[in-house]
Amino acid sequence: MKSCSFRKLDAFTTGASPGNPAGCVLLTSPGDISANDMQRIARELGDLVSEVGYVWPSPATDWDYELRYFSREREVNFCGHATVAIMYDLLKRGEKANHAGTVKIETPAGVLDVENRISDQNLVFIHAPLPQFFEVKPPAADVVKALNLNEGALDLSCPIASVNAGLNTLLVGLKTLSDCVDCRPDYETLRRFCSDYEIDVITLHTFDTTFKDSDVRTRVFPPLFGYLEDPATGSGNAALGYLLASRDHWREATLKIEQGMSRENPNIVILKKAGDRLQIGGQSVCRIDGKYILT
Repeated sequence: MKSCSFRKLDAFTTGASPGNPAGCVLLTSPGDISANDMQRIARELGDLVSEVGYVWPSPATDWDYELRYFSREREVNFCGHATVAIMYDLLKRGEKANHAGTVKIETPAGVLDVENRISDQNLVFIHAPLPQFFEVKPPAADVVKALNLNEGALDLSCPIASVNAGLNTLLVGLKTLSDCVDCRPDYETLRRFCSDYEIDVITLHTFDTTFKDSDVRTRVFPPLFGYLEDPATGSGNAALGYLLASRDHWREATLKIEQGMSRENPNIVILKKAGDRLQIGGQSVCRIDGKYILT
């Protein structure tokens, strides 16, 4: 019988907003458990967290930690909210909590920087993977149908786009906050659509927000990972940030994103420009701390 240190972390929590749950399994080395066991744990925890991140100190001299991510369905190249949650928790509890600086992590999406701003902003900032822009495959009519939207809801000033910032993301601009928060897609329909067009994530976005100091509202759907909606997301919002910057729709240093279907109580994700990359800012709260027993 084998056991691992386990923590259930909620990322991007602000006030009463629930954030996005992630599992964190702390290992001493990648050989502690097999990839099959990693997938099994993620599957068993599927009703508690959307993804599980596995982290261990890196034996390499060029970076500090290595991470792998699993949803209940499969291994994932990059998971922004799990990375934010895990690195905030590790740095907050470690000796570097009060020291600003940069930590390097290796992920399946590449080596990324983590900026520690816990002491002055109570945040960590994760460098998002560099973007890749692709031609949009699905016709607008198919997108509208899959999302159960009215075609009049589409914001034609912000055309549908496809960007990979760790995951293949379809970005769909909508006219109003109501169009965004009232969207009710069917899981199986959206899953088939994403499978047909090789889409990992769909991000809805509108410039119509609840709070005046917010820049954009989003909803993020990753049905191929085994669930319909992510309440607070790193990679899906990073893809949007890269798109808005490329279209000159984001001109300030930071982008404040409201996310979720709650009109009055959204989760908040902060993006920051860092040269040719974006940084995903957030924090986390630990809800469960213990051992995961593998039998």
